[in-house]
Amino acid sequence: MLISNTSLIAVIDCDLQHDEKKLLEMVNKFQDQHNLDLVIGSRHTKNGRSEDGFNRFRKLGSDFAILLTKKLLKIQTTDPMSGFFMVKKNSLFQVIDKLQPNGFKILADIIACSNRNQKKWVTSLIKDIKKYGSGKSLVIVSSGAIAHGMKSWGIKKKPKEIDRLQALSAVGQIGLINAYQDEFRIHGLLAAQVLISHGDFKDKDRSKNIKTSLKNIFSLGAIPIINENDSVSTEEIQHGDNDQLSGEVASLIEANYLIILTDQDGIYKEDPKKNATTQLIKNINLKELDDYDIKFGKPGEFGRGGMETKLKAAKNFLNERNEVWIANGKTGNVVLDILDGKDQGTKITLTD
Repeated sequence: MLISNTSLIAVIDCDLQHDEKKLLEMVNKFQDQHNLDLVIGSRHTKNGRSEDGFNRFRKLGSDFAILLTKKLLKIQTTDPMSGFFMVKKNSLFQVIDKLQPNGFKILADIIACSNRNQKKWVTSLIKDIKKYGSGKSLVIVSSGAIAHGMKSWGIKKKPKEIDRLQALSAVGQIGLINAYQDEFRIHGLLAAQVLISHGDFKDKDRSKNIKTSLKNIFSLGAIPIINENDSVSTEEIQHGDNDQLSGEVASLIEANYLIILTDQDGIYKEDPKKNATTQLIKNINLKELDDYDIKFGKPGEFGRGGMETKLKAAKNFLNERNEVWIANGKTGNVVLDILDGKDQGTKITLTD
């Protein structure tokens, strides 16, 4: 089933309580709404109830199980316990290694393991881009190829060997850009993949070629998704990070803004993970930044930077004509709020 060429997988109980004719309706749902990952044949919608053979106690037990599942998973799905549903194979691949082998309600397990918050964040980011980006040139510098490759291969612990990481990156790049492309297409936008190494910026001709390529992508109305070329360059895996790459790209195209999204609300006077009462710095210039000597914040499991590399990228990019923002990427509409001058994250400037 998982190695077939089909893009959709259907699950149906064999007790004849579901109408198999609904399978075609499910397929049509996916064709009409490209952003769908899952379609459920609910027993608890109009014309969907199936209570034949249910005694009073079984019905009460079923209703209670559904209510409890919805509350625990924090979802509005009418029937998360249904044995009749259709799912995109690619979406199932993303969670298959997390599913419980001894579970009895695979639909609830799939929903519980799905990364709904991450997808919600990506959707929010793209909506911000669409609202603000009309007539403007925008670039996204993204990480995640190695992590995506690990997920595709079911590897839970990040390898240390360079050749293994390169292979994971090669696999993950495909899934990463497809995920962006699918979400962009839903909102009427077009994404373009650009793989860059730090060495490209050191070579005058290659640097010029990158700038020309990005200008051509802009002229087509597409948005470049830039990532480090980890699959062929060992330097990127050993020493690189996407914070530094974002600063180099922003400098190359002479951007007005560099917005670095992280899991923190911005720059704090101390490490907020060690001191919960520390204050968020709303505005700061380079001299003040040096005075604070902020070096806290270790990189995450899949990252290679931390707060220190974000500040280094800011210092390398800043001049009198631009600004850097460091903000929490999980905050809704964060990019749009920053560009609209609303209170979000930490704003870094060259001088006051």
